Amino acid sequence: MAALLLVSTTVAKPLMIFDCVNDGLGGAFCQKWGESFTWDHPTKPVGRSRSRKAGCGSKNRCSKSPYGTAYQCDEFPFKSVQESDAGGQVNRCVKKGYNNAQSQVIRQFYNSEGSFKGKGCDSTFPCSFNIVFANAGNIDWCDSTASKCKNDGNEYTKAGKVPDPSKRLMHRQESYNGTLQVGGMYLLESGQSIVSAQPLSIGDRAFRVKRHNETLYAEYNHMHIPDDEQGLEQYDYMMDNLYLEEDVVVGKV
Repeated sequence: MAALLLVSTTVAKPLMIFDCVNDGLGGAFCQKWGESFTWDHPTKPVGRSRSRKAGCGSKNRCSKSPYGTAYQCDEFPFKSVQESDAGGQVNRCVKKGYNNAQSQVIRQFYNSEGSFKGKGCDSTFPCSFNIVFANAGNIDWCDSTASKCKNDGNEYTKAGKVPDPSKRLMHRQESYNGTLQVGGMYLLESGQSIVSAQPLSIGDRAFRVKRHNETLYAEYNHMHIPDDEQGLEQYDYMMDNLYLEEDVVVGKV
């Protein structure tokens, strides 16, 4: 399961921090999608259209061998952000439990519900936010310089398997002004390190998502069958099992 943190920084945009070990976010650095996105509360038809552009529509590759019913198509950027309208999103086949867990947290963040009260988008859109990564280790796609991009065999777009680094798409967001701004690796007060494409400041606050009951959390994610006709509200029943722990950026590694 992925660990996800939220960070409030000295800049206006809050940060969502994902665990790079388990996440399908190779598009952030390797595909140059970056980490700045805007939630626009898309309608269900718009969300489905974005998923199709990502190669995650019905009967996608993750429903077939060597994956199958235990897996789901995970797209980046998310279908809930307006940047996905451009198409060319990255998709990876991930265990459905991970995808369910991620959706729980995103739902609460967008609506500032439960333990996210006072933090997040407060159901107000458009809402801009940034993402950074925890537990990067030696994972190639979490290298903030994008210098180690190598397809592990599970990185695709709708057009097919992502090619070698020299032929990759070069999406650039306005926040980069045409140049990738490398923040680097930062240390949190808890001892955990995070990777950011843009500079962070000492004292930036982080909120780590935790579970009251790990067994219940695992059961929810194993049993839940996602419904493409519903939005993130389908995960509401899981929300009471989540809470936040605060952390702080204390230095650059």
